Amino acid sequence: MKRLMMLVAVGLLAVACSNPDTAETTTTGVDGATTTTAVGGSSPTSSTTTSAPAEPSRGGSLQECMVGTWELDAAAFFEMITESTAGSDTPGEFVHLGGVNQIVASADGTFVDQRIDWTFGVTTEFGNLEMTINQTRTGTWSASDDVITTLITDPGTREFTMSVDGVPFEIPGGVLPVDPPDTSIDAGVATCTDSVLTVTVDGYASMWTRAG
Repeated sequence: MKRLMMLVAVGLLAVACSNPDTAETTTTGVDGATTTTAVGGSSPTSSTTTSAPAEPSRGGSLQECMVGTWELDAAAFFEMITESTAGSDTPGEFVHLGGVNQIVASADGTFVDQRIDWTFGVTTEFGNLEMTINQTRTGTWSASDDVITTLITDPGTREFTMSVDGVPFEIPGGVLPVDPPDTSIDAGVATCTDSVLTVTVDGYASMWTRAG
């Protein structure tokens, strides 16, 4: 099951203070700077401030904006998984312990998806499990309007290490007691800016930050 987390956007607010005993005139230049001139009081004064622009999207489309290197906000991702499975028969609280899940989307329509020492912990009925995953997948991607589509051409090999209550545990027959969370962005509805990519799949959203 695909589990992903919603983006909370934070805006910037610029506040300018003026002398209440004076009148002001304000002009705005083509570069976005505003010049305020005070008239009255003991003497005329002037000051120049530059307003912070809203964060723009990179390029004119999702296809252009997606190109680059993205890292999953894993702490938020696992918090979302814990909340979404509360009260079910699945394991308890998931916690991100280290490593990265990184996607490199190239302009030629190919991508590399890597989990690099991606480590998480989860409470299970047989103890506190800790798992580290290393895996490299490659494939192709495209974006149309606000939807990202991917095709895995090489799933690579998932390499695992696991411990239970701090004791290394050999996975019998390679069968995992807990299926690693899926961070796929296939068929995801996305929004993209210079620094943040948010992808919603099956009603769950993940937030990715631009790393390059």
